[in-house]
Amino acid sequence: MRTYVIRLLLLLPLLAVGGCWDKKELNDLAVVMGVGIDKDPRGGIYVTAQVIKPPAKQGGTAGGSALPTWSLSERGNTVMDAIHNLNEISPRRLYWSHMQIIIFNEEIAKEGIAPYMSWFSRDPESRTGTYMAVTRGKAADLLNTKIELGNVPAKTMADLIQTASLRQLPTRKMTLRDFTSYLATPGLSPTMDVIDIEYVRGKAETYVVADVALFKGDRLVGYMKKPDKMGIDMALREYRNALIKGSCPGEKDK
Repeated sequence: MRTYVIRLLLLLPLLAVGGCWDKKELNDLAVVMGVGIDKDPRGGIYVTAQVIKPPAKQGGTAGGSALPTWSLSERGNTVMDAIHNLNEISPRRLYWSHMQIIIFNEEIAKEGIAPYMSWFSRDPESRTGTYMAVTRGKAADLLNTKIELGNVPAKTMADLIQTASLRQLPTRKMTLRDFTSYLATPGLSPTMDVIDIEYVRGKAETYVVADVALFKGDRLVGYMKKPDKMGIDMALREYRNALIKGSCPGEKDK
């Protein structure tokens, strides 16, 4: 009897050891890197999801001039509705845990983005640390534009925001978590980075953090341009490392 009890006690810890019941096979997933939300002129919205393309062959990569990503867009009356439609046309299940950035079209931002944040805030696979940005053009076009330095547009734009302080550039670095916190705090108005495409000789060369989008509640109400946006960092005590230009005393032209 004693031996039986000892064996039972030794087996009990094995029941608490986690197995692979929730494993996710990469070959079954479409890893979403970025999302764009645009206004549909007919009503509703268009949601564009940028996913990583699988390798063209074993050990290979999607090379050439094409983007190593695939973007699919679907219309819906809500984000949940549009994403449901995306899942119907995607050959793999959309996987949101690696999402880097959510881009809102200017028209959508002016109407208010809170209704479109709800799904991402509640979805268990979404990352609350995902960056948020505004673009003046179509969010889908921004995600589908290939630039010289950066194969995955969504990741490139997220890196542009994340590493801005290392390049002495002021950015807002607004995340889904931070924006939600701003909306829940009386007296605080959120701000967000504006991402545009910079063209050189008519060719898309790179992405730039152009301005700061100013919100009242969840609605875009205007923009702050350089160099005024550095003042936001100073006011919020987030000013760390940047270059400030000024005139020499007695030599205003230098």
